[in-house]
Amino acid sequence: MSYGFVRDIEQYEEFEEPMRSWRSQDRPPAGVLVEAAPSWDTNQLELQLIVSLDG
Repeated sequence: MSYGFVRDIEQYEEFEEPMRSWRSQDRPPAGVLVEAAPSWDTNQLELQLIVSLDG
């Protein structure tokens, strides 16, 4: 599961490009991208990942 928080939702494609190479095409995890003000003024993206190491 991934949660992405971007300053501007227009950054969607910029966010998705590296995510596509990381995600499994056969079993992609659920994911959410939300437009939200980051914690710090200099942040453009905050990302939270929940990862299971079980097969």
